[in-house]
Amino acid sequence: AIFLNLSQDHLDRYGGMTEYKKAKLRIFENQKDSDCAVLDYDDSAIRKLSESIKSRVFYFSVNQKVKGSYLSGEKLFVDFGNGAEEVCRKKDINLRGTHNLKNVLAAALAAKLINREINVVAPLKNFLGLRHRFEFITEKEGVSFIDDSKSTTVDSTLKALESFRGGRVVLIAGGRDKGSDYSLLLNQIKKIKYFILIGEASEKIRMAVSGLDIPIEEALTIREAVLLSKKAARKGDSVLLSPMCSSFDMFKNYRERGEVFRKAVFDVSSICKN
Repeated sequence: AIFLNLSQDHLDRYGGMTEYKKAKLRIFENQKDSDCAVLDYDDSAIRKLSESIKSRVFYFSVNQKVKGSYLSGEKLFVDFGNGAEEVCRKKDINLRGTHNLKNVLAAALAAKLINREINVVAPLKNFLGLRHRFEFITEKEGVSFIDDSKSTTVDSTLKALESFRGGRVVLIAGGRDKGSDYSLLLNQIKKIKYFILIGEASEKIRMAVSGLDIPIEEALTIREAVLLSKKAARKGDSVLLSPMCSSFDMFKNYRERGEVFRKAVFDVSSICKN
């Protein structure tokens, strides 16, 4: 059982973080002593979960050597206590961001716990990421367009923002609120140059980030949001659809929202070219 992270989500259905955490911890409920639990060592709250887990605990970390998997320099290793084994080099991973590096460490550790002889290098080299999860769509006039429609929490949007190393971000966000605290965006606010808000949560997000001297506009449709983003972005910037909300106020699901965004990007680019 792998416990990757704990952040605000589904608070529209749960009474608060305590109740939500209790629900997530049920993943360990039926484990036996011989089973394995994989935890993020770098998160002290998650590391502390080991005190209440009856199965064997292994960790993943990007900061230090642990019993499990870890990053050391430019290499990823697994170590079960009888000597470290190199898994791959950091450059072998095609995914951007520290959060994806942690995902790789957790996945590699789980695979090695199931079969110590398995070679994970080829799958890691060939895996380009999931659709609608920080997915690069295209670059137009030096502006990158990225579909992160799968990001339905503030934490996942923060992780997306952390992944940018240059330029600034025009953020398209909003949808159906899940009881989230959007003021947490302040942790990455320097990356954002422009807000374009959509959906039912627009006003709540606006209230959380207002007064920051960052332009905020609202759009009734994804297409309108893309048109506004095209005007706001400059060469070197990125337009990021990372809603922080569910999609059910405007779409069937996050996949439809992402596909509509993709289509709008190419349609608007074609219009502007003509």
